[in-house]
Amino acid sequence: MKFSLPMVTSENQFKSLPLIEELEGRLSRVAALGYNGVDLAVRDRRFIDPKTLTALLQRYHLEVASLSTDALWVEEKMSLTDVESTIRKATLTRLSGYLPLAYHLKTFLCLGISRGDGKGVTGEEANEWLVDSLKALCAAADEYDVKIGIEPLNRAETSLVNTVKQGMELIQKVDKYNLGLVLNTYHMNLEETLIEESIRNCAGKIVHVKIADANRRAPGSGYMNFGSIMKTLKAVGYKGYLAGDFLPVPTAESAAQKNIGYLRELAKD
Repeated sequence: MKFSLPMVTSENQFKSLPLIEELEGRLSRVAALGYNGVDLAVRDRRFIDPKTLTALLQRYHLEVASLSTDALWVEEKMSLTDVESTIRKATLTRLSGYLPLAYHLKTFLCLGISRGDGKGVTGEEANEWLVDSLKALCAAADEYDVKIGIEPLNRAETSLVNTVKQGMELIQKVDKYNLGLVLNTYHMNLEETLIEESIRNCAGKIVHVKIADANRRAPGSGYMNFGSIMKTLKAVGYKGYLAGDFLPVPTAESAAQKNIGYLRELAKD
């Protein structure tokens, strides 16, 4: 398995993400820590120069493990399930605008909270809007051979797709081959009865895995059994990234070092 860290582009304000420095400095440090890629958070892809970014990635032998869209919600409160149809349409347009960049960077589009928190609308309405939007987004993504990953989040953050089961049900409704699941161990610990069973239940649809312990710190800081989780991922044939999604505690660098050291030791088993 490969390992990645989240990285924000300069036009974002994700203050909780680790290693926020100048772009090249961040990439250099991520590589020096032994990581294989970055999970790139982009608010507006118009501010990203793909050629410059690709050159820097190649310089430090890194890949873009995923392209995050959460900034649309966090910074602009845009979502696919907003009560206002104009905002839903604008969000779909913005998400579709990520696709050429995802294609260029050879990565996929990760939908977290940019789907919306489900507040202010009925569950039936929100789910209908989400299905329709994902059908359109997946159709557009097909033209670029780009995958879309929906990330189940815990109920404190959204009422839309909290569990792997709900994620699989959504995938069935959308019925597009390029829609899959992004698993996040922190959220799974809160919502799944048994993480390993849930992993087995979505085998073949996992496009990415985010890693954090039960306290949202680096793996090994809490009680979660990452040895068992990693063995299950290997058993179902997952060969993608384990993406750090933990708090920068006590510091961003120490958390990043703890994460990769801990997971590499488990990977030897």
